[in-house]
Amino acid sequence: MKRFPVSLSAKLQSRTAVNALRQLPEQKKGVDFSSNDYLGFARSELLFQKAAAMLSQQHNTHNGATGSRLLSGNHTFYAETEDR
Repeated sequence: MKRFPVSLSAKLQSRTAVNALRQLPEQKKGVDFSSNDYLGFARSELLFQKAAAMLSQQHNTHNGATGSRLLSGNHTFYAETEDR
């Protein structure tokens, strides 16, 4: 196994010394204001089940973000939902 480069070890030590080492924090409970899911819809099992059932009825297999509908096309189900 290759050794970790000395230059990178020195950089890590210097960042640690000045409290500038970036680390991934543990996920915390509470309101998520750092994403687009501040209402918690992505974590709702009931909403997931209902959405999956509706998509299945429409023969739509896309579950989640697919990209720009301007580029990849629109589905009639989305248009009908937005018109409600």
